[in-house]
Amino acid sequence: MRNPRAFVLTAALALAALPAAAQQGPPPPGPPEDVDFPEFSEAELDNGARVIVVRNAEQPIVSVNLRVGSGDADDPAGKAGVAGATAELIDNGTASRSAEDIAQAVDFIGATLGAGSGADWSSVTLTTTTPHLEAGLDVLADVVVNPSFPADEVEKERRRQLTALQVELSQPASLAARRFFAEVYGQHPYGWSPDPASVEAITRDDLAAFHATHYRPDNALIVVAGDVDAAGVVEALNRHLAGWTPGASAEASRPAPPEAAGRTLHFVHKPGLVQAVMRVGHLMPAATGADWVGIDVATRVLGGGTTGWLFRILRGEKGFTYGAYGGASERLEAGYFQATAEVRNEVADSALQELLFLIERLRTDIPEADLQMAQNFITGSFPLSIETPGQVAGQLATTIMLGRDVAYIENYRGRAASFSTDEVEAIAREYIRPEIATVVVAGDANAILEKVRPFADEVHLWTPEGEPLAMDALGPVEATELDVDLAALLPHTRVYAVSVQGNPFGDATVSVERVDLEGRDAFRTSSAVGPVQQITTFDAASFEPIAFETAGAGPAIALARADGRVTGSVPGPDGAATEVDVAAEDGVLLPGMEAYAIALSDLSAGELRLRVVDASQGAVTPVTFTVEGEETVTVPMGEVDVYRLSMTGGPGGTLWVRKEFPHFLVRQEFAAQPLVLELKEFREPE
Repeated sequence: MRNPRAFVLTAALALAALPAAAQQGPPPPGPPEDVDFPEFSEAELDNGARVIVVRNAEQPIVSVNLRVGSGDADDPAGKAGVAGATAELIDNGTASRSAEDIAQAVDFIGATLGAGSGADWSSVTLTTTTPHLEAGLDVLADVVVNPSFPADEVEKERRRQLTALQVELSQPASLAARRFFAEVYGQHPYGWSPDPASVEAITRDDLAAFHATHYRPDNALIVVAGDVDAAGVVEALNRHLAGWTPGASAEASRPAPPEAAGRTLHFVHKPGLVQAVMRVGHLMPAATGADWVGIDVATRVLGGGTTGWLFRILRGEKGFTYGAYGGASERLEAGYFQATAEVRNEVADSALQELLFLIERLRTDIPEADLQMAQNFITGSFPLSIETPGQVAGQLATTIMLGRDVAYIENYRGRAASFSTDEVEAIAREYIRPEIATVVVAGDANAILEKVRPFADEVHLWTPEGEPLAMDALGPVEATELDVDLAALLPHTRVYAVSVQGNPFGDATVSVERVDLEGRDAFRTSSAVGPVQQITTFDAASFEPIAFETAGAGPAIALARADGRVTGSVPGPDGAATEVDVAAEDGVLLPGMEAYAIALSDLSAGELRLRVVDASQGAVTPVTFTVEGEETVTVPMGEVDVYRLSMTGGPGGTLWVRKEFPHFLVRQEFAAQPLVLELKEFREPE
């Protein structure tokens, strides 16, 4: 994966680049050992809930996995995220316990309690010691039967989801995933993704209604694994869940996913990206509608980890990407197959061609050694997935919820080891069909659409927000012709309070000084948090960029502009310096200069379109600042009248700059970081 953007407003320090660890292949497998799946017994509670008990007396640990057969696919229309929020908040308060009471009760017995939702089901899990099982079941039953969904907790969860979405919707990989599922599944709920509008629309009543409709014993499976007696567990569950009664069935008809007739390209256009995220895939049969063990083996050959073809060839042999993977996911209804890669713009066409070729090759030409490697991994790793009571409970619950007999999991390892290359190729020919694949690319359409267009029969263009985009809307974003009042920029120092997730994180100090650079009158601006410093210099008469560099801790960046080009170095994915040499016509700014373009420009036009060098990659990126309104904000320095600006491109987010000229930054929130800057002090030189 590429480094996170270090796109800089002078008041904000770029985050350190992520080091990329060297990846090595797995050691040769040892001889396979026999694996016995533990014995289990089945029962039905008085209220109709199905119970499976797996005895494992090796340690005095018990895991309870309670699942209801309703999940994200059961969200109400227009309110994607209800199932997830219901599960997230089910243990945050009941009729008799507050969220704190529940947490204390669980901590007191050294247990863990959690909940979550997936496409087809929601789950509540408890892990505790055998002596404390009764106390644990008392809490588990309370949160399952009597959740209160307190209004303040609902609002906290809403804010959390909106913050997470803000980050997600700024990431090309997330944009590609959302478009992929929307196209593959169409109007089927598997294709829905929460968005800000759906999250804002969710109410406490929606969560209570989802719980009342779907969290029913006749819609539930409870798997208990560990050091327990089956009869005793059933008796205890009957006691603790006596108040949990069946309800009306909530069967709902769902539209069928669309049938693909040919290969279609859906391009999510995000200007300025120097890499593209690709997803290639299509629908698969339901969990009970295909030989999924064989599909697992085939897709392991293609894209399983660092030994799969996609990683070995696209990264190792071709150098197109830092990672490429593939696989297929089972669901109660239609599953899906996909292959993914993130590639440089320069090789987008070559990478997509190779990816499609490898998918096709899976159908006709699997070397024996590659099949053996995939089978060794599956058979060797399977025992690790049923080592603990919690793992056993999870495996059993998933198998049953997908509509399979328990024999499926008991026979899985031996079945995976039994396939020949001819059999796996035949399975791939039946189920993996590149000729009808949905191809999704998230990137800069101006740079690569024409490169990847030939690989599809039909092409559609989308905005990052999920709106259709006309082909004639493409074209580079024209930068605003800047008319900055450099005479208004005087040496000074600003201090900003920095907080991360609402917690103080120190101060950021921004200084502006006038310097002589070998006879050239220039401004030097610096931003510093602790030992990390970023320095930008530009001409004091023309606003022409001169240089940008970092000092102190963290990966070094050094960029300079001269003769219409930006040259220097930025840290690569492995931390080593990567050379930069890109064209930068007049008007292109170096990192940090955008803050002064805003401060020294007339904002009455309502929009400022800039082209700024991305400090993490050395690429020229369009960034637009739009005036959204006027207001008064309170920051550590006091009340300030401000313009509120939205930022698109770069890291995205919101800025508040003072209405008084120069329009220096007063507050900033970032879309992709839980980071907030607030003006604390403004000092002029003595």
